[in-house]
Order: sequence, then C-alpha cells, then structure tokens
Amino acid sequence: MKANVIAIACVAVVVLGAGSGCRQFIDDQMVKAQFDPRGRKIVIIPFKDQVYDYFESDDGHAVADHAGYYISAQGITPVAYELWLPPSVPALYKANAASPQTAWKEIAEVLGCDLVLVGQIEEIDAGTPDAPKLDKGTLELSARLLDVRQDCKVVWRMDHGKVVYPEEWEADEVVPVDKLSSQSLKTQLLIRAGEAVARNFHDSPGPAKH
Repeated sequence: MKANVIAIACVAVVVLGAGSGCRQFIDDQMVKAQFDPRGRKIVIIPFKDQVYDYFESDDGHAVADHAGYYISAQGITPVAYELWLPPSVPALYKANAASPQTAWKEIAEVLGCDLVLVGQIEEIDAGTPDAPKLDKGTLELSARLLDVRQDCKVVWRMDHGKVVYPEEWEADEVVPVDKLSSQSLKTQLLIRAGEAVARNFHDSPGPAKH
C-alpha cells in the first residue's frame, strides 16, 4: 500500500491548473489560497478511484499522504492523514458506508477535526510496462473539503483538476518521460496530485518560467 509513498522533502512545488475550484497560476506571482483553514484541524480521507472505495485504493492512499505531508510541512494548519489514522477510522467508514456524511462526522469527532478532505482519482494515464508513455503522463482528480460543523457543507471544491508531467515541473527536476518506467511516472503524478490539492489552502508562488 505504501509503495507509492516516497520521500518528498526535496520535491518541487506543483501546479494544478484545471477545474472550477482551481485558480490559474500566473508567472511567478503569489496565488491566493482558495480556502483558508488556519486554526482548524483537517482529516484527509484516502481518496477513492474508479475501482476502489475510500481506504481501499493504494493510489488514493498515496495522494492523501502527500497532501497531508504538504499541509504539515508548510505549517498550514493541524492535519491528520492516513499515515497516522487509527484502525478505528476505516472501520467507522465501513460501518457507515451507506451514509458517507455520517461517517465523516464520526471520524472527525474521534480525531478532533472539523474539516474533512475527500476526493476521487478519476483517471491516471502513465502507460504500462508493455506500453510506456513517451511524451507525457496525466492524472485527473476531484476533491471536496467538508465542514462537519456545518452539516458537512462543501466549503471548497476542485472539479476535474489535472496534473501533467512534465508540464509545470521545475526544469532541473524533469526526467524525460521516455526515460521513466510507467510506475515511476505514476508515482510522480501521485505525489504532485496530493501537493496540488494541498496548495489551495495557503498563498503560494506561481510556477517558475521556463
């Protein structure tokens, strides 16, 4: 499950430029936060995908972990994410899977959180070992931030956000796509996807010019 979770301390900042919930980055200017959660603890639920539900997707775990790592490393606000979630959390979801809002409220209460971040990976195009990508890889996802103190009201949303490798990567970090295995390319996309979601919660610089 943790195969896709790699050290990201030296990973460059990501740009996610798609979806109604995403502000476009402009040159190297600061981009304002889409939602300011400061002082409010967030629990990040491992994302689901087109096949696996919440807590079941390895790729979804990776996105959640990297979003949580970014929020924590940037000191944005207190956060609880998959690496530190107790076993009771997925059990609470399974017991309330027919009513996700009930699950999110119960999970938030157990962890002392009042914001819940949930999402779905909609598509990953990173090729396969037999048919590796030669030009670029893409990942599309959606996410919601729910306020359980307001009956799980959606206070921030991202619709069909897209991460593209190597677009918007720092030039000195880019490895040509045809030199990457499909798994390595996928891992890069998952890392950036988590960071890209988290970047919406604080003011951050736009991409470097190439």
